[in-house]
Amino acid sequence: DTAGHKYGPESQQVISALEKVDKLLGMLMNGLKERRLHRCANVIIMSDHGMEEASCDRATFVTNYQQHTSDFIIIQGPAARIRPKRLPDDYFSFDYEGLVKNLSCRTPEQPMRPYLKENLPKRMHFANNQRIERGHLYMKSGWQAALNQQEVKYCTGGFHGSDNVFDNMQAIFIGYGPAFKTNTVVAPFENIEIYNLMCDLLEISPASNNGTHGSLNHLLKDPFYKPVHRAPLSLDTPCETSDPNPAPTSLLQCRCASQTVEMEKQMNTVLLAINDETKASLRRLHHPFGTPQIIQPDASFCLLYQSDYLTGYSRDIIMPLWVSYVIQPLVHVRAPSPEECVRADVRVPPSAGQLCSRFKNHPRLTFGLLHPPYLNSSAPETDSLINSNMVPMFPAFKNVWTYFHNSLLVKYSQILNGINIISGPIFDTNFDGHADKFNKILGNEADVPTHFFLILTSCRNSTFSPVECKGPLQVSAYILPHRPDYSEVCTEGSDYSFVEKWMSFHTARVRDIELLTGLSFYHDRLSVEETLQLKTFLHT
Repeated sequence: DTAGHKYGPESQQVISALEKVDKLLGMLMNGLKERRLHRCANVIIMSDHGMEEASCDRATFVTNYQQHTSDFIIIQGPAARIRPKRLPDDYFSFDYEGLVKNLSCRTPEQPMRPYLKENLPKRMHFANNQRIERGHLYMKSGWQAALNQQEVKYCTGGFHGSDNVFDNMQAIFIGYGPAFKTNTVVAPFENIEIYNLMCDLLEISPASNNGTHGSLNHLLKDPFYKPVHRAPLSLDTPCETSDPNPAPTSLLQCRCASQTVEMEKQMNTVLLAINDETKASLRRLHHPFGTPQIIQPDASFCLLYQSDYLTGYSRDIIMPLWVSYVIQPLVHVRAPSPEECVRADVRVPPSAGQLCSRFKNHPRLTFGLLHPPYLNSSAPETDSLINSNMVPMFPAFKNVWTYFHNSLLVKYSQILNGINIISGPIFDTNFDGHADKFNKILGNEADVPTHFFLILTSCRNSTFSPVECKGPLQVSAYILPHRPDYSEVCTEGSDYSFVEKWMSFHTARVRDIELLTGLSFYHDRLSVEETLQLKTFLHT
């Protein structure tokens, strides 16, 4: 580390330091062998971070973007932070929002992106502490930030502390000994998992920590800890009315001018006619890896079945907790209906449904549909134009959501030979990285989610579809911030080519989504160990 900081990661001095460490490891292993302990002791060799080559040519200075800098300082580096000068007086009252706005999108290809901590990617888990400053400067790979040139710490040598998804920040892990498998290379994993592994090697119970116990069992010959799926703390109860022919309700003001009452009754009859045998078949199709489980107590929800998707509907937050569906490779999607209006789902009591008229003249809020109606393959799009599929959305986010399903999902479905998509809302108003408690909504106006999640699961062997897959799975997961604008990406108008790169920036582990939703995924068709590997994988 010292040689890397002083001379740079590719310097002769670092090579010399590695040679010295290699000799020390040789002495350790020789000593173990001489004492006949080399088949008894487990040895772990690891690093806590990588190293980046430093250069002032890849440093940016806040004074180049902002003249008035007398009331704050910059904690310089690759993960720079904004701190008021007057402490503690201004720590909470400082105008972080104004400064972040002033520093945003000032020049093309700006290497520095300012963020409030609550808007940083959730995978960073860097918001839930008062000691974490609210203003941050996210830097491109290889870049640093400082207030001015005099305050840059590393103009030569090396530095670390950048985003851990960058290649040069990634660490090494080598495990050797009787407990470890031999000649085995595994997919990358996060260092927070190693503490549990070390406890297992010592056959002791770990203290509470941020790792997922059992996620590294695939490194071991005979794992000490045998994980099990978490038991659900809430179970679904039927939503459907006992009336076989319920009349459409007008209480939620969900009416379409193009639909007569008789047409609406016919559409509702299709949904109400789904019998138990068909429901089991739809679960196998659209929940191919198990129905999501709720790991929050006292949640009131039901499963709603449609031919092209399934919904876990919450009576507490009066919107879906998730929708899940499988699509085959798409060539294109149907054009959406010009009259995008929804009807009330007769299976959900009016007291647990959203008021459609809320969005008709709202100045800054509209509604989105978690399952896009134009993706329906075996049923009319009206099966998705129902308020049980509806969520509050900012118009800017709805455009991003639509672009993903219209364009990116088509491309991914072709590459992956079909995908299981699970999506839903997230509520993390105190940005602690954990789901807000399910509080019963009073009335028929749902709260606005802070984020939305997407989980895309496919067969690693793309000759098989998700439903047919017999081997390992692969997953990409995203936690997308739900904001009124997307000034962070410095784009204007109807050009949505930024969406794929922006989604990649907000990639996450499935485990992060579980913490933020109170849901648990992949309870069928996989061993628990395989499930934990999938949940803790971070797509980089």
